[in-house]
This record gives sequence, structure tokens and C-alpha cells, in this order.
Amino acid sequence: MITKYGKNGRRDLPKEYFGSVVPEPILNDLLFRFLINMRQSDKNDILNVCAEIEQAHWFYIDFYCYGNSYPDCIRIEFREFARQVFYEWHFLRKWRKKTEGVIDQFLSYKGSVPTYGVIMLDSTLTEVLLVQGYSSSCSWGFPKGKLNANELPIECAIRETFEETGYDATKNIVKTKRPLQQIVGKTFIRLYFAKDVSKEFKFCTPVRNEIKKISWFKLDNVPTEKSNKFYTVVPFIKDIKAFSRRELRKQEKSKLLDPPKYSILKRGEALEKQVESSISDLSNEIMQADESTEEFFGTSLLGITSRGSVKEESDDCFDDG
Repeated sequence: MITKYGKNGRRDLPKEYFGSVVPEPILNDLLFRFLINMRQSDKNDILNVCAEIEQAHWFYIDFYCYGNSYPDCIRIEFREFARQVFYEWHFLRKWRKKTEGVIDQFLSYKGSVPTYGVIMLDSTLTEVLLVQGYSSSCSWGFPKGKLNANELPIECAIRETFEETGYDATKNIVKTKRPLQQIVGKTFIRLYFAKDVSKEFKFCTPVRNEIKKISWFKLDNVPTEKSNKFYTVVPFIKDIKAFSRRELRKQEKSKLLDPPKYSILKRGEALEKQVESSISDLSNEIMQADESTEEFFGTSLLGITSRGSVKEESDDCFDDG
């Protein structure tokens, strides 16, 4: 099944092959895991075979190149890995002379498959979250990926976003806004808006060796013209900025039409204090009035009593006379 090692201890690979060789026992394991047991109908479709080779490549990167358990396993790109499989697996012998063309065809096909993702904006609508893959040539882009079987586009976008950032954007999706979509290169990309994404969240991809960096970028710092660093972002950035401006205007109008609750509470507290002060002043005035009235009537009663006493005394005197 596997070509034997050559005189120099490496496999007898053609001159046009360049790159590190996957150790034979590990390549055997990968072939058994992903290729040997494929259905015959799938084996006859070279694109299906390439898709399985890609799965084997990801497995190799994730489990053999990760850490120091397999020091002989060196990370290589898909093309180098696929080229080696084509020259090592006897079933693909008929394709060996067409290896490069088949790989190009598969990569072109991959590029034509639609991808779905999420534009993640913070609460200020001025920053966007972008991810960068492990490949040295990877530019910054939105978290996105391809559909699984029986999966809706928006479900794919949310799943891929979680797989690449660790964040579940389900509750942040703006369902009232139509998604943006563009053909970038030959790939159809559809992106759904998500706002109020917390910057305090600790973003971390649960999938190993897929995403190298996750970072927030200010919208004003992302170029609107052609840029290799933001290749898949540039076609969308103007529409994202326009969305941000519209949402911010809506928020301003909302503040004018419906003042914040804290303002109402403050005004209510001030009015309550004013009423309490007025009641207190009125109570003091009433108390003072009561005291004056009591003093007035008390004096009058004393006067009446005095006059009564005098009168009685006079009467007594008169009777005695």
C-alpha cells in the first residue's frame, strides 16, 4: 500500500515534490482512518477523495503536530500533504501524473462553495471582531464557514462563529436586518449582523489549530480599499459602517423620544424633595398659626375670667351695702 523508503531513508518521491515527509506509521494511520474504508462510489469521485484527504490533513495537524508528542511530525500545508498521499496510496496511482491539476481543481471547487458567517459588533457599534487562521498567508476575516448537511445558512453562520471564537451569537443576531452578501474571488459569502457583543467575553476557539488570533478592530481603522491583510473584509466594510451609522442615529432618536429612565427618576426625586419641603414649610406655618390662635384665645379667656371675678366681687360688695 505504501511506497518503500528510498536509499536516503526517505520515500521515493518525484523531483517535483518539496516539503517534509509525514512519518510512514502516521501516514498509514491516516489512510486507514479516512481513505481506505471509503465507499467505492465515493472513491470514484476524485473531489470526494480530496475532501477526505483534507480531513486527514486537519487530523494530522490537530493531533500529531500539536505539542511535542510527535517531534518528527512537522506542520505542512494541504498541497504538500495531498501531494504525498497521491504518491503514496496505490489507489490513486492513476492520478499521480495529474496530481497538481487535481489539487488545483479541488481548491477551486472549495473556493466556489458558499460560506456563511457573522459580523460581530460591540455595543458602541464602532468595533468589529475579526479572526485570523493559522496559515502564514491568512488575512483577517469574519468568522464563517461552509454548510453542513441539512443545515440552514443562519445556523451555519452561528455554528461557525462559535467554533472559531467560542461565542454563541444567537441572541445577538439582528433579525430585522437583511444579511450582507458578496462574491469575493469566486466564493459566495453571506454575513449576518450581530450587535451588542460583549468585549469582556474571553474569546477562544474550541477547535485546535484553526484560529491563531481573535481581535477587535475599530471600523475606522479597517481599510475600504484593496488590502491583502483584510482581503475578505474590505468588500463589506462600507456597508458595515453605513449600518453602524443608521443604528446610532436610531439610538439618538430613541433618546429624544423616550428619555432615559434615570433622568425621569432624578426629576421625580427632585420633585419629591420639593413637595416634602413645601409640606414641611406648610406644617411649620400651621403650627405657628395654632400657637398664635391658642395664645389669643387663652388670653381672651383669662380676660373674661378676670372680669367675671371682678363682677362677682362688685356684686358682693353691692349686696353688702
